[in-house]
Amino acid sequence: MALASRLFGLTPAECLAGTTREAAHALGLDDRGIISAGMRADLAVWRIDHPRDLSYWLGRDALTHLFIEGRSVSLTAA
Repeated sequence: MALASRLFGLTPAECLAGTTREAAHALGLDDRGIISAGMRADLAVWRIDHPRDLSYWLGRDALTHLFIEGRSVSLTAA
């Protein structure tokens, strides 16, 4: 996302769409990429104020919750 915004001038919203909805569509995974009933529930929740923070704070551990196939995944190291 950082490279897409810096090199290609994409907005934070365009970068986020490109790494979620548009990426899923490009791979033919039409049951993913958006939050909606009936869609596959892989979801990451970050402690950020704006989508631009996903690109700006490289190395910052802002992930607070992770769900894979609708199930919560532990973020602690095993």
